[in-house]
Amino acid sequence: MLGRELMRDPHFALRASTALGYSLPYWPDQYLRAQP
Repeated sequence: MLGRELMRDPHFALRASTALGYSLPYWPDQYLRAQP
């Protein structure tokens, strides 16, 4: 199930962690502009 979701949305892990209230201590440089 996770594999299909990652194929559909490669940023799923970042979106899910934000939705669950977990703040990532490090965001890759290419994702900084899209950080919620």
